Amino acid sequence: MNDAVFGSIEKSCRILRLDFFSAEFAALADEFAFSEDAVTAVERVLEHLQEKKKQATIRTLLRLSRLPLKDPKTFDTFDFSVIRGNYKPYLPSMLTKIWHSSVLPVPKKHIWLKLWVMNIAITA
Repeated sequence: MNDAVFGSIEKSCRILRLDFFSAEFAALADEFAFSEDAVTAVERVLEHLQEKKKQATIRTLLRLSRLPLKDPKTFDTFDFSVIRGNYKPYLPSMLTKIWHSSVLPVPKKHIWLKLWVMNIAITA
């Protein structure tokens, strides 16, 4: 049989932390007279389990990293179609101006405007 297949099986077993080597699998395949298709099927199953473990590890690391996984909430992604009223045409530009002013410290005299726009966006 092909040595590359047995090498791939051994690599997959090492990544999956299985105590199983290619020599053992070759002896097992010879003992039970596995066909080429059976050996290839075992190789594919182990590669699938290897990929599944890799994806689970990535998901776990992302979850534990506390990185934002969703799209950040910005005015560019906000759906302004849910807002109704006379102030609707002016709201995107007002929100953009307030957003840019909120990056820097906002003077107390402008906080009422920020709160008013936020109230309009929430209650509409």
